[in-house]
Amino acid sequence: AWQINSECNLGCLHCCEEAGRSLPDEMNRKEIFNFLQQIAELNIPYVALSGGEPLLHSDFFEICTFLRENNISLKVETNGEFIDEETAKRIAKLKFRSVQISLDGSTPSTHERLRLRGDWNKSVAACRFLIKNGVNTEVVFVPTKFNIHEIGQLIDVAHSLGVYGVYTGKIMRIGRAARNWDILSPSDKEYEKFFAV
Repeated sequence: AWQINSECNLGCLHCCEEAGRSLPDEMNRKEIFNFLQQIAELNIPYVALSGGEPLLHSDFFEICTFLRENNISLKVETNGEFIDEETAKRIAKLKFRSVQISLDGSTPSTHERLRLRGDWNKSVAACRFLIKNGVNTEVVFVPTKFNIHEIGQLIDVAHSLGVYGVYTGKIMRIGRAARNWDILSPSDKEYEKFFAV
């Protein structure tokens, strides 16, 4: 698992990385490709890229191309907002293992309440573009006090889009989520209903 950047276009209340802007000690291009070479030489079979928002990294597609050319299975975790038809086609050509899109509600208002500056419609469109181009697409959902009741509807939305699977679990108390814990953390009773669904 490699968080390739800290830069992000959103300000999610639950971000475990407190992403938003680049950090001064992030790897430079030379260090990145040295690290990639080490991954290849160590025969690492599978890499999951995330951020921040990984598609904002200037070397994103070069990193992905290097990994795939070295026969390394690749998953990318993204908010999906930078995946249009052309980007989906580029991803499809590289034959990723999967792309995981964050959808934190079955409606724009719920999703965007958690993902500040987020655009639910762009994330849903990203799923459509990826699936249309044959990319194995997954959805991840983070339960909070104000979206946990929508898990059933979210699964229905994901199914209607044709995604491979929906991944979820308890919200983690790290990063920005720890600061916002009182407004985010569901009760045990809410979790009980959630996992039943």
